[in-house]
Amino acid sequence: MPYLVAVLGFDERHVIKSLLRLGFKNVDGIYLVVPAGRITEQTRDAIKRIEEVAMLAGVDVNNQVKIVEVKPVDFGSTISELRRLLMNLSVGGEEITISVGGGFRAMVVEVLIAALLLPLEISRRVKLVCDLESGDGFIEFSVFDILSIYRLGYDELKVLSYLTRKEPAGPTQISREFSIPKTTAWKILKKLHKENYLVRDGREYKLSEIGRRIGVLASEIVKESQA
Repeated sequence: MPYLVAVLGFDERHVIKSLLRLGFKNVDGIYLVVPAGRITEQTRDAIKRIEEVAMLAGVDVNNQVKIVEVKPVDFGSTISELRRLLMNLSVGGEEITISVGGGFRAMVVEVLIAALLLPLEISRRVKLVCDLESGDGFIEFSVFDILSIYRLGYDELKVLSYLTRKEPAGPTQISREFSIPKTTAWKILKKLHKENYLVRDGREYKLSEIGRRIGVLASEIVKESQA
């Protein structure tokens, strides 16, 4: 079952919304990140409301809700501490949802950096969620998607971008489109397939679910570089 790690300043609504989306009984643990030594009455009230709602949903509050106190002013130490927390939670292969919001921007930045410093394999199981202040919805993205961009060369990004417009495609089409040797095109496709960005479609390739998400980002990067 997944874990929920939530930055909590003074507003608990984003935490409760995340729990509703995940399903209270489907969460293995709730970790509320709060500023050490600066827990205000508002923060205490927010924690209390989260516990009350969780208890009504059948959550064992005493064992499943944990308070994690960090010192936002100690930037490096806080990032290291939060990264260790995420690493420890990932040991059993569980998924982790990080809910950011709640009115403490420094801690939001620190938990985001901690997530981006995770090993790539662990990042596949970590997603970030942010509820819109308007209340109209939320944005959600995988940490792996962000980190993947920095592992790919420009040629691979161009191929992913191309496949968002024209798929499936094989070495011949890629070679012709980018004026590169067919052997080079084959190596690029083979690498992207090995990294799970592509799936086979007969003798050609098309984008996987992950590849489709990365392809959108790749298209933006390629477009900017050609401007």
